[in-house]
Amino acid sequence: FAKDVAALGPLGGAVEVRWPDTVRDVISVDQLARSLIGLSTARQRPPVVNVCSGAGVRFGSLVEALGRRRGVEVQVVSLD
Repeated sequence: FAKDVAALGPLGGAVEVRWPDTVRDVISVDQLARSLIGLSTARQRPPVVNVCSGAGVRFGSLVEALGRRRGVEVQVVSLD
């Protein structure tokens, strides 16, 4: 999604998203790195670790937020 939003001109535009209402839990690369460092230095680790934020976000909302961060208007076009 970030590449698609970055490719938009200064006036923004449309970004195609398959299943924009899909909800997933996502975190930033910085959060992921901190979690991995913490796990690598822990004395004991569980066999399975779910690194997440605990909050679901719609794919369409992610694309819109990327546009706001870049300062352009983004229209999410569903490919459903």
